[in-house]
Amino acid sequence: MVPARLITARAVGLSGSQSGVVAADGNRAWIVGDQKVSGFNAGTGRLLWAIPGLRLGIRDPSAAVVDGHDPWIASDPLTGAGSITELNANTGSLIRILSGRRAGVDASAAIAVDGRDLLIANDPRDSTSVTELSASTGRLIRTLATGYPGTDDVSEIAAAGNDIWIASAPGGGDGSITELNASTGRLIRVLSGRRYGLDCPNDPSDICPEAIAADGAHVWIANASDTGRVALAEINAGTGGVVVTLPNGRCGLYPADLTVSRGRVWVANVNPDGNGGSVTELNTVTGRCARTILDGSWSEERVAGSPAMIAVAKTHIWVENYGPWDEAEWGPVTIVTILTRG
Repeated sequence: MVPARLITARAVGLSGSQSGVVAADGNRAWIVGDQKVSGFNAGTGRLLWAIPGLRLGIRDPSAAVVDGHDPWIASDPLTGAGSITELNANTGSLIRILSGRRAGVDASAAIAVDGRDLLIANDPRDSTSVTELSASTGRLIRTLATGYPGTDDVSEIAAAGNDIWIASAPGGGDGSITELNASTGRLIRVLSGRRYGLDCPNDPSDICPEAIAADGAHVWIANASDTGRVALAEINAGTGGVVVTLPNGRCGLYPADLTVSRGRVWVANVNPDGNGGSVTELNTVTGRCARTILDGSWSEERVAGSPAMIAVAKTHIWVENYGPWDEAEWGPVTIVTILTRG
């Protein structure tokens, strides 16, 4: 597996201190930032369209998903209400912006696709809630519940089968995973502690969990913490039991993000010693490492920085990297690496 192409920050509008997220589906990929939202051919990296993010109501994007056709972007600004933006996948034109409690979108910390619906994890100051929206109309279907235990500082949400998984990562402290019944919203269990790698030391740079992904039978928890701790934990979705754990350093694991696609787990890894990183591929059933991809663009010589986010299209993997510091932009350069899937 070799990189097909590199796209610089100037091409996607993610230079400087602007935050960004990446999403992919089929033959298309999207890079989302405050400055610009861009659509690409996922295989060639060819730019299809680019539109200023603020024109689309996007401020401080926190997550992006694809509902089978159109991309949805969650904005979670430090000031003001959160929102969800739906775009036309082919043109980038605005379809709708959803915001406010009546729309089921308050402080939209995370978003996930559940069949034909969207799940929004709202994390305002008073009480966390999960709302379900129609992906075809944007209509609020229901608010599952509010005030779940273990859901402060929500970072991600995942859905598979009849389960919803909410990741809470306070940063510099112990995190947790809350499992809900997708049909009723009933609390099933809260996962926490050392066996899942969620016992973060009191260091703001450590985030446990850093990311989660689910495929129905299994849930994967990625932790960004010290060497020797659990970097990746595979959980049985039915019982909450641990299937396998992998420590930091095994198979190059120092997770920044992960995703699950077609029987494989893909993990974007940072280099704990500085610039550089890798992508690790694992079998979803056994947790066994299939390979660790050390792309030349992550080397000290190429200084493309460290992988930060990962998304899988039909035949290609998109990795967003935080690159070297740009004095002119007063922030890190963002570079996208495209890998052809083996």
